[in-house]
Amino acid sequence: MSLLLASDAEVDLADAEGWTPLMTASEQGHDEVVALLLEHGADPNARDNNEFTAIMQAAIDGHPDIVARLLNAGADPNAQNETENLTAISWEAENGNADVVKLLLERGIDPNVDDRTLLSALYGFKRGDISGSHAVMEMLVSHCADVFMNGWTDERPLVIAAEKGRYLSVELFLEASYSSASVRQEHIWDAITVAAEHGEDAILASLMKHCEPDETAKQTPWEWVKEYRFGDSYELLRPYFEPDEKSDNGSNKSD
Repeated sequence: MSLLLASDAEVDLADAEGWTPLMTASEQGHDEVVALLLEHGADPNARDNNEFTAIMQAAIDGHPDIVARLLNAGADPNAQNETENLTAISWEAENGNADVVKLLLERGIDPNVDDRTLLSALYGFKRGDISGSHAVMEMLVSHCADVFMNGWTDERPLVIAAEKGRYLSVELFLEASYSSASVRQEHIWDAITVAAEHGEDAILASLMKHCEPDETAKQTPWEWVKEYRFGDSYELLRPYFEPDEKSDNGSNKSD
């Protein structure tokens, strides 16, 4: 590599897929090669045919030292790829790499440039597996990642956390800042229905503490529940709305 560069080889020569030597070295974790290429003027923001950059490749494969080196060389931490429109921090959040997420946040990356940073962290972990992910969640929320973004129901962090049984994440999200109380309540109610459907009693209890039914709504949440009946979830929700009523099997749910 040194001899090639000394012979004025084109440092950013790309292959058919648009990959430059810097991208390949970043993906494979070759720190010394990355340093050498950057010294010879390699473009840290060059993109392949799918709009991936070297810093994204380093992030996807978990190479924090290379991520730092690329940032020092002027790599754009907020660059997004073409297919998923994800940034480097979303890839790292999905991998649960708290050290790199912390590094990127300290370097000024905006966790809301793409709206899937929190979702990536949530989807990246199996149900019940919280190793590393809660630290990532805490960092993202503390840096103002938008918990209550106004998206589709199946793309709302609080709803997904409730569905996946992520109690700590639900608690964290409920304490996060928000710009619209009405949007927050909409997310909370959607999460309540999901938690009830999945039998998540502890999560349901936490959500209900933050639920503030809209007095002006044409139909109260409980009227809606009674109309549509969610099977077993109907009985899970009954104690919060009709604590003195007996369940369908005759027992008093408030006992």
